[in-house]
Amino acid sequence: MLFALAATTTVAGGLSMFFGQGTPVNLQPTTPGTQQVGHANVSGRIIAGSIQAESSNPTAQVIVGNATSTSGANFGGFFRSDSPLGRALYGRASALSGTTHGVWGQADSPGGRGVTGVAAAANGNATGVWGQTGSTTGRGVYGLTTSGSGVNYGVMGQSSSPAGFGVYSVGKMHATGVISGNGSGLTNVNAATLGGFQSSSFLQAVPNPLNLMGSQGNAHIVMGQNTSTANGSAGVLGIVSSATGYHYGVVGRNSSTQGTGVFGWAEAQTGNTKGVYGYSPSPDGTGVFGHVPAASGQTTRIWGQSASPSGRGVVGYADATSGFTYGVFGSASSASGWGMYSLGNFGASGTKAFRIDHPSDPDNKYLLHYAAESPMPQNFYVGNVVTDAQGYAWVDLPDYFSEINVNFKYQLTVVGKTFAQAVVWEKVKGDRFQIRTNEPNIEVSWRVDADRNDLYVRNRPPKDVLEKVGHERGTYQHPEFYGLGPERGMDYRGERKLQDPPATTRSR
Repeated sequence: MLFALAATTTVAGGLSMFFGQGTPVNLQPTTPGTQQVGHANVSGRIIAGSIQAESSNPTAQVIVGNATSTSGANFGGFFRSDSPLGRALYGRASALSGTTHGVWGQADSPGGRGVTGVAAAANGNATGVWGQTGSTTGRGVYGLTTSGSGVNYGVMGQSSSPAGFGVYSVGKMHATGVISGNGSGLTNVNAATLGGFQSSSFLQAVPNPLNLMGSQGNAHIVMGQNTSTANGSAGVLGIVSSATGYHYGVVGRNSSTQGTGVFGWAEAQTGNTKGVYGYSPSPDGTGVFGHVPAASGQTTRIWGQSASPSGRGVVGYADATSGFTYGVFGSASSASGWGMYSLGNFGASGTKAFRIDHPSDPDNKYLLHYAAESPMPQNFYVGNVVTDAQGYAWVDLPDYFSEINVNFKYQLTVVGKTFAQAVVWEKVKGDRFQIRTNEPNIEVSWRVDADRNDLYVRNRPPKDVLEKVGHERGTYQHPEFYGLGPERGMDYRGERKLQDPPATTRSR
């Protein structure tokens, strides 16, 4: 080890030594005399209680250690402290101005390290490198990369433990640029750890955009969790402040052929839970809107599914007590499409009406025609026929008539200024039946009613009386007709009536 001393070197015991260039070591008395300038060239080991070197030269290198060997784990300077509170190396820049450095490390190798700190203990709160500042605007540790290109790191932290943290912040974390990651180990971000400036429990002041990407099987790249029991608490909240344009508070996207863009899960087994809740205070707003732009395939904009024996796949509720409201509204632009279609049985507690714009006043009125009711599903067929010169006429029915109908009922009405009589001469046979009148050339209006007998009805025979079961037992479809309160209604769920979200959530 070579020390270039630009000043007095004090040796243990108060002796001093001056090294003149090319001269031997000269020891000074116990009390040092006049400082001497020169060079000390020593081959060997110097043992000293303290070494003090000073220089007023603005570019001086007061102590320089050079290990010139190109191999081995050598040290330009090695310092050791055995004290529990000691410092093996202490650097202090006492100037009160300027860009000073308490300790400066530099490595010129492409794989080098400017400063390396190693805490070799296998337990305890050991620290490899410790940085501390008492300034109100200081930096405990500051990392800077001056290169304008490449994938470089101002500060890089790495942990080999599966439960470890590459970088851990006890307080808040702030960034003015982009936070990005490859997803490795990035499975749980605690809101209290990655926090903002106004509250430690809510993520704020995060740079835009915040990109978290990776490949996490059966895990979540981004997870928001809020353990607060207060109303209005949100695990994830997306806000767009713009009052115009097409914007999205939250966007979910999935490229998988069986993926889900947005998945909402309310895991509580009781209470007024909602997997997905949509809210819009606008008079023209939509609480939940589903859009599938594909022009082919069996696409579905909104899908509702329930596995409960008393469940409902989709519930539509219009709670206004006046006006033309619609619990569920379906529309189809195709001439062969269905605005609303039921694959199974279709039921209604009220009347079933056919509604059109009133032909006499289409701007201001609707015209309603109501469906006929029967305890059993019925089909009916009508028409007019004229008997021949012998008073006979065959009525041809659709070629599927006998296949989907049974139990035929006939009605005949003679048309015209005559008191002729008409009878069913031959019942339905081969999808036709015969009429006979007692006079020739008589016009007859006919109607045939039949019980439905298609494959659906054969496999699921209809019933006209059903027992109420489950939570519907003891309830009424319209309790108000019986002088009862709304709590006796079959669909009454006072706690489920949709309400505005708490103001705390809306105002964020």
